[in-house]
Amino acid sequence: MNSKLSIRNIFFGLGTLIIIIFCLSTARNILIPVTWALLFSFLLIPLVNYLESKKFNRALAIIIAELLFFIVVLAVFGVLTMEVVNITKDLPEISDKFTKSVNDINDFIGDIPYITPDQFDLVTFIKSKLDSIFKWLSTKLTSVGNTLVDLGLMPIFIYFFLYYREIPSRFVNRKYSDDKYSEIIVIFGKIKEMINDYLRGLIWLTIALAILDYIILVILGIEYALFFAVFIAVMNLLPYIGNFIAMLIVVGFTFVTNDSTLTLFLVIGLLWLSNMAQENIFRPWLVGSSTSINALAILMSVLVGAMIWGVSGMILFVPIIGVLKIIFEAIPELSPYSVFLEDKPGSKD
Repeated sequence: MNSKLSIRNIFFGLGTLIIIIFCLSTARNILIPVTWALLFSFLLIPLVNYLESKKFNRALAIIIAELLFFIVVLAVFGVLTMEVVNITKDLPEISDKFTKSVNDINDFIGDIPYITPDQFDLVTFIKSKLDSIFKWLSTKLTSVGNTLVDLGLMPIFIYFFLYYREIPSRFVNRKYSDDKYSEIIVIFGKIKEMINDYLRGLIWLTIALAILDYIILVILGIEYALFFAVFIAVMNLLPYIGNFIAMLIVVGFTFVTNDSTLTLFLVIGLLWLSNMAQENIFRPWLVGSSTSINALAILMSVLVGAMIWGVSGMILFVPIIGVLKIIFEAIPELSPYSVFLEDKPGSKD
């Protein structure tokens, strides 16, 4: 009887999971801006509360908070856009340097015994690979563009989430008894604290990494240091893979545009040290154990998030898993499942 019940529960759980994934994928155009809006609403609540304490009415306080937030965001994107324009102007020169570098390598390989240019044409090989990369990038950029269009709804959602932020508490108060109400409010408090700590830590981590990498690139005389520093910091929002992709692009650009081998190795070494400092000093200090999720769960959340919601999913699914962990820990029937998310490799409880 128990085995039949267990098998039934397993199939029920798998069926529920499939339905949830299907719904998340189907409704992504509305769920992505809603989820972003929820996260940013948590971030803006302290500012809105402060403005309300200064006798601003709620609507005006929310509008001011949103304006300040989006001014900062647009300023960052404005700087990046100006840098991209400058890079675009220099593309012919960069292309010539790239072709020269590739031809030099191809000539070097051609001098190796038993290898002829017909057997290994590096120029043709790299061009074919670049075509594949550009096609992949165009697909990803298109999906990012669609996401940005979807995010046009985000300011509206942020406004209403902040304006009606007491509704969840009032619902719980009417729905449950005093004891149950207190338990649920505690859960809400933990979720709010986790999201606030995670977002603030991530913002400060991004700023710290951008400043550190900017200093490194400026000292080494790398062109467009500001763009690449901000690019690395923003790509770092994608756990595990973002920093690697960003460093690969910066190193490749340095190889093409800089004739000094020493500079190339210094870029590789110092950016690697910057990444180590980020992972071992800045991230534990600034982000800390805000989510307390193990590395495997984070990696899986990034991969599943990319499959379901694309680039947004790679960022958003990490705090979503953190919320699920808090809920699992609070519900006795689900608490065993929280073990798969805990960052306690040596603990046996």
